[in-house]
Amino acid sequence: MDRRRVVGGCMSPEMLLLTVLGGVNILLLLVIAYLGGRSIEIAVEELDSRLAEALQSLVNEFTQGGFEGIEPPNPIQIAISQLIGAWADQQKQIIPAQVLPREDNGQFKSEKVD
Repeated sequence: MDRRRVVGGCMSPEMLLLTVLGGVNILLLLVIAYLGGRSIEIAVEELDSRLAEALQSLVNEFTQGGFEGIEPPNPIQIAISQLIGAWADQQKQIIPAQVLPREDNGQFKSEKVD
């Protein structure tokens, strides 16, 4: 008698063992996936709350004048920034708009380049 064949509707002991182990494997994978997803969800919520607290404290510092230790720019810094701004305005290149001709069907006409 061949033990690998199904006889009378019964499984061989080896196949039954493999089927049970496969089911246990799938069950354990589902448990691990659930626990992993839950731990990631908890970590994201904790990160979100910490980030919200940090942003709230930063907003409170700005609105309550907590950054009074920052001194205003001195006149030399202001003059240098104005010089840089004026130089940047002179360096702007204005590209003139060019209207391209179209054919009767609405497509652009091709220009022959020599």
